[in-house]
Amino acid sequence: MKSGKLLKFSPNIFGGKWSEKWVHLDSYALRCYPMVVDQVFSLHGTRLSKVILLQDYTLSVVVPNAEKRWNKKYCFQLVDKNKDITKTFACNNEQELVEWVQAIQQNISPRFDVVVSEGDKRWKVAHAAFVKLDTRAVGKIDSSKLRSLLDMISFLTSLQQYLDPQLTGKISQVDFLDWVSSSDWDKTSEPQCEVAPVIVPVKKPASPAKPPPVSVPKSDTDWNTRYWGLLGSTELHTSAKGLLVAQLLKEFRDAAEGLVCCIMDSKTVSGVNIVRDSKGLRSKWFGYDEKSTPGYDVYLGNGLVCFLWRSPSVVVSKTIGHDIRSSRAVQQVIETHNIFALAVPLQCVIDYCGARAIVIGDFCSAPAIISIENSTTTVFTSKAIEVLKHLNLCPLSNEPIDAMSIHQVLPLETQLLCVDQSLFVWTRLRLLCSPDVLDENGDDGFSLLKLRPEYIQQYHTPLSPNVYRGSNPHLDNAVACASHYLQKSIVPAIVARLEANEYFHVIDSHAFTRILHTDGINMRYLGRIYELSTLKHIRRLILTEMLARTAKVMLRGMLRNAEIDERRAIVLDFFNLLCSPTNPESIAFFSNEVLPTLMVKFGLAIQPERSEVHLPQLFMAMEYHTGVLFSIQNSSSIPSLETPFRSHHLIAIQPLTCAIITSTQACLIAVDSAESALADGQFEEALANVKLGLALEQAYPTDCGRIQWCHLLVCAAELLLELNDYQNADTFAQLAIEEGPMWHACLAKAHVVAMKLGHLKGDSQSVSQLLDRAKDIVLWHLGPNHIYLFDIYMTAVDIWINRSEWQKALAYCDASLQVLKDTYGRKCIPFAEVRAKQAMIVQKLGNPDQALSMYEDSLEIYDTSFAHLITCRADCCEAMANLLLEMESNQAAYTMALKAHSLRKQSCDEDEMLVSWMLLGTCAAALREYFRAIEYFKSAWNCIKTTSSSRNDIAIDQMKKVTRELIALKIQVLTAEERQCFNKLVKHSDLEVSNEALEYTIGQIYAIEPCEYMDMAFRALSTENEATDVTTLPVFQKESAAVQLLAMFQLQNSV
Repeated sequence: MKSGKLLKFSPNIFGGKWSEKWVHLDSYALRCYPMVVDQVFSLHGTRLSKVILLQDYTLSVVVPNAEKRWNKKYCFQLVDKNKDITKTFACNNEQELVEWVQAIQQNISPRFDVVVSEGDKRWKVAHAAFVKLDTRAVGKIDSSKLRSLLDMISFLTSLQQYLDPQLTGKISQVDFLDWVSSSDWDKTSEPQCEVAPVIVPVKKPASPAKPPPVSVPKSDTDWNTRYWGLLGSTELHTSAKGLLVAQLLKEFRDAAEGLVCCIMDSKTVSGVNIVRDSKGLRSKWFGYDEKSTPGYDVYLGNGLVCFLWRSPSVVVSKTIGHDIRSSRAVQQVIETHNIFALAVPLQCVIDYCGARAIVIGDFCSAPAIISIENSTTTVFTSKAIEVLKHLNLCPLSNEPIDAMSIHQVLPLETQLLCVDQSLFVWTRLRLLCSPDVLDENGDDGFSLLKLRPEYIQQYHTPLSPNVYRGSNPHLDNAVACASHYLQKSIVPAIVARLEANEYFHVIDSHAFTRILHTDGINMRYLGRIYELSTLKHIRRLILTEMLARTAKVMLRGMLRNAEIDERRAIVLDFFNLLCSPTNPESIAFFSNEVLPTLMVKFGLAIQPERSEVHLPQLFMAMEYHTGVLFSIQNSSSIPSLETPFRSHHLIAIQPLTCAIITSTQACLIAVDSAESALADGQFEEALANVKLGLALEQAYPTDCGRIQWCHLLVCAAELLLELNDYQNADTFAQLAIEEGPMWHACLAKAHVVAMKLGHLKGDSQSVSQLLDRAKDIVLWHLGPNHIYLFDIYMTAVDIWINRSEWQKALAYCDASLQVLKDTYGRKCIPFAEVRAKQAMIVQKLGNPDQALSMYEDSLEIYDTSFAHLITCRADCCEAMANLLLEMESNQAAYTMALKAHSLRKQSCDEDEMLVSWMLLGTCAAALREYFRAIEYFKSAWNCIKTTSSSRNDIAIDQMKKVTRELIALKIQVLTAEERQCFNKLVKHSDLEVSNEALEYTIGQIYAIEPCEYMDMAFRALSTENEATDVTTLPVFQKESAAVQLLAMFQLQNSV
């Protein structure tokens, strides 16, 4: 046994880094634990980050020359015996290195005279059994193999929940071996059998039942100084600064959540280093009072100020929301434009068990409150005006505004704190944004409904926050026009883009909320968006979001007055009422309570039907909006079950936190730019930005369900696949499958990437399995015939076509068309595209008549609804012409080829025109109109000559094909004299064509049009004694005309 601090090297997507770990060595494993900030460590109270089984590793000491690579001295390594994995550690000095190496070596190769304990014996037996079942050597086995594992080692009294407490569906080898070798393993009991739930399991990361209380150190953390110092640093690289800020914000969020949970989960806060602010100074600093936001308590702890409302009113909730939203907007402008003379304190809003709190970084010393109306601080005045101009809240004028009139421009009730002579902190920003006053009587100017900062910044006219006070009707009218434009133009535009499939990835609450907020649309307009939408899956998404937000408010009201030990029961009952498909009480609750409340909240005129709701989708949205985490092990679904959830399904009731920012603005912009880089074909740049997003998500997880983490992993896998980096693409895809949220539709995309990789490897069995898994995930989460299935089905179609498995490809084409019928209808572009692909498959299967009918359907859709898609129409016409040629309907084929050619002329694409000329020539030749066919192929020949500046392989192949066709057609139209001469030459001539003559003829064909070349050769043979001696032309000086004619004949017959 040995314990101590070591440096451990952790490779990552950016190379790797050293991190300090507390390492504990026992009889068979090396265990690594993360160090907390104040270097305090508890072996049983710290999260385990890594376990290394010594039996699977060999020990080696890094030689001094190799230490230069790590930039560390006194290193040792553990090398996996079965995999290419190396764990590298560094000690502080040589003595520690010797001690660690000796201790590890003794455990790897124990002495023979050491007495082996019963636990060690059981451990060895269990290790052998686990390795036997772990055929892939991944260190994990399926939970379904637990019985076989226990049978092999005869430990039949174990409990599956003991080994898999978080119900992840996986059993860790380390946890299993720990259990076997422990002295109290036989105290577990058999699990009770119960009926499987309706909701299919949703995998969530391991989470405690409730966050641990925050213990305040002796010296409180100065969060604001740390935060402002990082933002103002000029020595750090952009990505490094972003990661450090994200890590700091993660610490701040954890401390804030811990503070709120400690207050809410304890009947008294005495003895936990949390005190009340008896003097009320923080209320003055940050702008909260009993008049505007009544009913709050103030708590101090860990360098934080917590304003807590246990029963917040609507006014309080909206006021706090306006505060955090406006502070975020100001902070973004400050950081983007380097206006560091102004600052916004670090803060976040936390909702927990019906209470709402805003937690702000406290000041180490009391700041001075400056009256803005009477301030002559020119530094603040100029910087504040600059911020307001960037926010579009101040006219873009170059005229100076003196300090005495600054209050006419600044939002009312804002407050200025002077921390030092060069730094001013801006607080009480709740009235920063202009009011949304179209449907309100805003005479008092204190509208609870505000325009979002994103919308104000995008609006074409600067808006003022100080309106409807009787001082400036012009400003009042501008704000009213902005509200009108939002409701009458922006909201319908978002509906149009949603239904045009522009936001294909919008499948859950997180993505949908982000899309609306990016366009500056408040969620209170969901009712209007729902009424404007027409597509079934879009309406279901919007209805689910409205239901989840309505139910969230109802659940918070129930938890608000509940005792601490009653919360879990209330949450379970509420989710069972909401998500049960058959319970009569659930149906009545939906109809009598939820839907009427929803209609009032979002202003719906017609009550939606419960049948429009897909319950698993609602369940996912409820988890996101309430912070309640479930984990259900049984994956079967029993529609008759009235209560889907049991007490052990509920993992935790977590606080929901809305932070002022998650990283630096530069890093967030870089991550968001990955999509535009991808659209421009800059895959490497997009991949770099996605990897940055992964690093930020790892430093500051944005959702407890790991949905964003999974999404970024899938994006990285898709980009690596485009870059032909198949090994790394497979690594990212498998990581998304293993760590992503089980049964969330984003996980299906990871299976699709893995399916493509399996196809490239030639593994048809894995392709089928991954395809079925991806389909099942989407069907469960989003319901049948959701548009999200379309991409999965079409990927399968492409794979089966590539493998020439036409029946399977046709089956998934049919499935894709059914999805399109139920979502966008028959008159849509994807339907026409799939119909054309379906026709091609049917043609391969030997049914040309049915294929022709499908092509006609596709062309009809293009001609009637999408006439502007010239290329698609022409492609369809050419496919039909080729099919008609195959069916020997030559005249119909020629007519369709003419239509395709007229469309190609409009597109002005030379490559496509070449194909069109050749098709016309083929159709004319099939009709025995040889002279017309020759003219078409001459046009094709000239097209090749003009478009191909260099003789590349494609141009040469095209030239060969056209030349053969022209020679064959020219032979068909020879005069009787020319034909007699040609037949005599071919059948009776003793001339031989050498390779040199053949190469010479090919060169002449590329220089002279083939038909003209043949005419010159025939004239040379028939007019040798005329006055004009054609044979004297340079083309016939090296090789005779007869030899060159024979060479052309050989070229025409060559393959």
